[in-house]
Amino acid sequence: MGGSERSDGAQGHSIPWGGDQASDCAECSVGPELGIPMAVHLAFLAVLCALLPGTSALCGDHRTCGTCLTKEAREDGCFWCYTDGSCREVGGTPPLINFGGCAAENVTFDSVNCECRPDRYTSCGQCAALAHPSCVWIEKDFEGQLEFYFEATSSGTSYRYAAEPTVFSKGRCWSGNGFGPTHTVANTTFQIGAFKASAQYQMTPTNGWYWAQCTVPEEWMAITIIVLVLGAVVCGCCLCRCMLCSRKLRRNEPVYFNNPLAVQRS
Repeated sequence: MGGSERSDGAQGHSIPWGGDQASDCAECSVGPELGIPMAVHLAFLAVLCALLPGTSALCGDHRTCGTCLTKEAREDGCFWCYTDGSCREVGGTPPLINFGGCAAENVTFDSVNCECRPDRYTSCGQCAALAHPSCVWIEKDFEGQLEFYFEATSSGTSYRYAAEPTVFSKGRCWSGNGFGPTHTVANTTFQIGAFKASAQYQMTPTNGWYWAQCTVPEEWMAITIIVLVLGAVVCGCCLCRCMLCSRKLRRNEPVYFNNPLAVQRS
């Protein structure tokens, strides 16, 4: 007889089954000694679950970027994926690792960038605004480099893995100020299996950035603001000095009284 399926009434799932359907089949027993078909099936499921990209229970409990990238969460291997706004865990076996289907350009280990929300602020007008003074808009075609260093906690075996540089085909909202992007280098450590991992991400802007507006590039906007503020201060100081000088002059002017009773001495 060909292969068949056994229906699990409690859960409503169908479990692939091999062999005959006889209820007294010794190989189909679920007692202490599992039959060969069931053992093979369970082993297959274990391997399949290990290979499938997914969200771990620990990392999957975090619903926001900020809670996902706390120091404690990052030590569990958690990272934030901007693709679907989820907290995921680094998978794979060193030195071959994966991000569970999340593109490298959408991976972040740095909680500072959570405020700039690249998944929401997708244009210069949305990002480089006075409402977001701690964010800058980086023009497209900039590069990001991700490097890993793995060390086995038991044997001391170490690996170094450097991913191919990622070229961002779209612009990105990034943490920064009037003098440029900040936190362009991020470091984190976490445990993955029997390995202690250190990761470093480095971003290099190549085609300019904007802060607070999308017309004047790079630090020229901040310089313009500083010049205007200094000009206003200088003008204010000059005005105050002129007013003080005018009062002083009025105090030193002679005062004449038109008194008809005054006797003029000859």
